[in-house]
Amino acid sequence: MNLSKILTFVLVIQINLFGNWLHSEDEKGGNGITLDAEKPLTYDEENGKVTAEGNAVLRGEDFILQSDLIEWNRKLEIVSASGKVILSFSGKRVLADKITLDMNTGSFTADKVKLGHFPWYVEADSLTVESYTYSLLNASLKHENHESFSPNLLIGELSFDDNQSLIEAESIGFKIGNSLVGKIPRLRKKAGDFKTRYEILGGKQKPLGWYGGVRTSIFKSEKLVIESKFLSYPQRGFYLSPIINFQTAPVDEFPFFHFQSSFGGIHDHGDTETDFRSKPIPTDRGYARIQAKAHIEDNWKLNLKMNPQTDSDIFRDFERDRFEKFQWVENFAELSYDRDWLSASFLSDWQENDYEEQVEEIPKLSLLVGPKSFVNGRFLETIQLDYSSRTARDNNGVVLNEYESTSVSMKSQGVFSIGRGISYLPAISYKRQDYHLDSNRNPYREFLELSNALKYSIVGSPKIKFLRQKDNLIHFSSFTLSHNHNTMLNSRNTSAIPILRGNYIDPGFEKVDLFDFSDYDDLDSYEIIRIGWENELFGDEEQNRFRKLASLNLEQDIWVDSGSDFWSEPIFSGRLEINPFDSLGFSYGKKINTSNGKSEAESFSIKIRDGIMNEFSLSSTSIPIAGSNFIFISRNRINYDADIEFILRYNPRLKSLSYWSGSIRFKRPVGWDWKLFLSGYEGTRKEDHINLGFKVNVFSF
Repeated sequence: MNLSKILTFVLVIQINLFGNWLHSEDEKGGNGITLDAEKPLTYDEENGKVTAEGNAVLRGEDFILQSDLIEWNRKLEIVSASGKVILSFSGKRVLADKITLDMNTGSFTADKVKLGHFPWYVEADSLTVESYTYSLLNASLKHENHESFSPNLLIGELSFDDNQSLIEAESIGFKIGNSLVGKIPRLRKKAGDFKTRYEILGGKQKPLGWYGGVRTSIFKSEKLVIESKFLSYPQRGFYLSPIINFQTAPVDEFPFFHFQSSFGGIHDHGDTETDFRSKPIPTDRGYARIQAKAHIEDNWKLNLKMNPQTDSDIFRDFERDRFEKFQWVENFAELSYDRDWLSASFLSDWQENDYEEQVEEIPKLSLLVGPKSFVNGRFLETIQLDYSSRTARDNNGVVLNEYESTSVSMKSQGVFSIGRGISYLPAISYKRQDYHLDSNRNPYREFLELSNALKYSIVGSPKIKFLRQKDNLIHFSSFTLSHNHNTMLNSRNTSAIPILRGNYIDPGFEKVDLFDFSDYDDLDSYEIIRIGWENELFGDEEQNRFRKLASLNLEQDIWVDSGSDFWSEPIFSGRLEINPFDSLGFSYGKKINTSNGKSEAESFSIKIRDGIMNEFSLSSTSIPIAGSNFIFISRNRINYDADIEFILRYNPRLKSLSYWSGSIRFKRPVGWDWKLFLSGYEGTRKEDHINLGFKVNVFSF
């Protein structure tokens, strides 16, 4: 068993107790020290010994030593205390049957000692402190409310070198109550490697059957954390999953590098069945989740994600608790450069697993210059160059289509103040897309867009008493009327262009600027007149901190060129967000095709929390062509030691609970942290099941 994190805790106690007192100058020579007792003090002049008996108290500026009997040799500056001995300082204390203290050096020995940090304590036959070394013999670590089945430790010899922050222990035993369940002969470890995580796992899930195992920290330092999960499935085999997390520095420092990965593997001797393609799942199964980020300098960044898997079901089968959050996988690498008006990126996006449909881009190069005034100070110019080599693959890895494309986009936009909060924003944009196909047909098309916008902006300070803000509210509002006319100037063989990146329904506000459509293979002419209204309400809180309390944004296409295949129907988009308090938040978004009155997207969410442990949230997303669902989450603290959680996901189209889960977590004040959970799925043959299990965090400090 990996018990190093627990042992480190024992030594941390010793450091906190003794490190600040041992080398205090006030103890040398007895300056500032008093000795009192119920009985009269006696003094042996020949030996230079002062004896105090009956609730004897030796007081210094930094400590108090209490005992039934205290003998102080003033010649040798040796203090011996016996009986019920209590050494107190800085809100801490050590209990012992006997303590012998050298006032010259600050070193001491203690017999039958008890010390700790509530609610944990250490008992030992002896404690020796010399210079910067602390030693314990026959030590045990227990909870203050020790029970029959409480976890505890036995340690034959334990020492700590404060100069090197080095822990050394021998004969280490892990006990449940009075029963020894594990033992290691020796341990040598840095004190900074402490991390409190040692979980026992168990349960049952379809189609894997019963399982049991452990998840624990193997190593932890300031920069590196290594954890591991080991599970036994009697019907399937042994599953091992190590986790590595490495970070060189805080995110805002340079150079910065962060590496995070998790792996999982099993030799599956059970019935692996087939995947969604009806292909056999291999016996040797595994996955990896790899992510790396690097900030080489202020301007250079590197981002990498890789998610290789042997089969489509490995992560869902053996990482069911993480699957709900991380079921979507990405595989890409990007190197980027950013400064005030210049950015460049090199991206590769590939199909790592042949069972996933994928549009690969190997590579995609982008260069963006601007917005910056190059010609006239009243206009800002932007230039973007793109190159992409795209390949579409099906869920068997077969190439469906491929091409190379280049795109050149240019835009010039001005901002002119008319007065009284009104501004005029004219713009002209140009775009050319070139495609290189294997058929020697090389389509291209050119677009020119003229756009004009009028914008009226106001700022106000409304009074809304129930919001309880400390000072004034600030309201920003703007009205916009815009016209975009995009014309195809020239083209060739556009019908031959494969549609690998097409127009799609965006749940948010629709883009209207030609400059935003660099990746669209089905781009066409369009003309749109749109009105918009934007509102933001801020509250002035403590220390000049402004918090957004509410926002309302509306957009309506009042006229759309009906001859455009790319954009043929007017759209209304709206979004409302209300956050009057830190504990309450609400949002609602809606998109409607106003030509037929049909909803194209709708979403809402509400969250209530008290900042401690109670939280309720309800959210919904609905896109008619893709589906919809409702998600309800409730997290509540029953008391200081227990909390519960419920998650429900409802599919209104199927009128069923596609996923539900419930869990209860409670901490016993004796070193146990329990979590029991039950969940159910409705979906594919493998997902349609009930899953139950438990987690136990041992020595939850």
